[in-house]
Amino acid sequence: MELFEILVIGTGLALDAFAVGFFLGSSFSSFVEQVDHWIAFILLVIIGGNMIKGSRIFL
Repeated sequence: MELFEILVIGTGLALDAFAVGFFLGSSFSSFVEQVDHWIAFILLVIIGGNMIKGSRIFL
């Protein structure tokens, strides 16, 4: 395959993946909007817990 063909196939696959990701994001957005604050809370607790656990190693 030549470079042009590879670029065209890559662009087509990227656009296809974007279209699928956009469709899935649109269909789940109403659910995520209802629980987004809990998702953020859980992620911040996990990150904070890992930071605390990491700081205790050096004490």
